Amino acid sequence: MKDYPYFAYLTILLSICCLLLSACSMPQYTASIPENQEEQSGGQLVNIRIERWGTLLFSGLLAMKKQQSGLHYAMMDSSGIKLLEAEVNTTGEHTLLHAKTGIKESKLPEYLSTSLRRIYLLKPSELPCTASLLMNFCIDQPGNQTTAFQKSLHAGPIALWKVETGTVGERGAITLYSQPWVGVRIYLEDFQN
Repeated sequence: MKDYPYFAYLTILLSICCLLLSACSMPQYTASIPENQEEQSGGQLVNIRIERWGTLLFSGLLAMKKQQSGLHYAMMDSSGIKLLEAEVNTTGEHTLLHAKTGIKESKLPEYLSTSLRRIYLLKPSELPCTASLLMNFCIDQPGNQTTAFQKSLHAGPIALWKVETGTVGERGAITLYSQPWVGVRIYLEDFQN
């Protein structure tokens, strides 16, 4: 009978863990796919910069094209050599079409697909926020602007990831994707000739 308090504490601890695990699921979302063919036919070329804890990991170009099933993209170095080509669909599955040897073995293709899906394909199922116990998935568009918005997923007060878009003077549109808890920032900026 001396072990009884130990089992009671263990049972309570396991119950709390199960509650937290079930409460931390991703809130409902919807996929945002272009509705008309004109929007699908055009592509976009942006400068991409990937940083971790303030250290530059990659700088180059990213070509993207929205498709019926999701997003097709190719990442190139600054001279235009294709390093990575992949597709990501609205459910998060990604297909690696081409990758240079060093990149193929890394986690970059999957991480970049996840990030681009969050930036371009996800939105809350109910605007402006969808909640699931501890998780909140929100999008905030100030005023009636269509180009500037903030999108984020929070676990309580902690931001798991965040997307911020807007324009910066003559530089044009810029998008910042960040995961503060792992120190990763991805900058996407309109390509300037």
